[in-house]
Amino acid sequence: MTHTGMDGTGTELDRAEPYFALVRHEARLLDTGRYDDWLRLYADDATYWVPVDPAATDPEDSLSIICDDRKRILDRLFRLSSGYAHAEVPPSTVRRVVSGCEVSPCPHGADTDVVSTFVLVHARLGRQGVIAGDYLHCLSTGGQRPLIRRKRVGLLDPHAVNGPLAFLL
Repeated sequence: MTHTGMDGTGTELDRAEPYFALVRHEARLLDTGRYDDWLRLYADDATYWVPVDPAATDPEDSLSIICDDRKRILDRLFRLSSGYAHAEVPPSTVRRVVSGCEVSPCPHGADTDVVSTFVLVHARLGRQGVIAGDYLHCLSTGGQRPLIRRKRVGLLDPHAVNGPLAFLL
């Protein structure tokens, strides 16, 4: 779909579409357990953060549910894919719906911020749960393809989330 402006150029929506596609693609890779492909979307210095306070902006000044650097992300992926995440044996089936994407300049050392809303449904052993919130993807766009430098997951109600969250990436 092309959104042409009055001057014949593409609109802001057209320029933002590759970033929206990256966020949707990331969700699909996670839902299908393609963790190696998912990891290739991330920069070598990437961080993954789930704060306790959904309005938090700095992991140094906030309590965290998860605050992972590249090494911890690799550890988490190893546990998920090897069967060592005992809370995920058998593994959960997970589906994410991502929408409401907005793009803006990033103040965190990357080039572009993508903010989106998500709903994550997880099912395991006859039980199903729903987690919702927003994502902030800080992207580095200077290379051949955009890479995720920082992902922040703001849970709608972090206090209502109970049980293992090994699948939460």
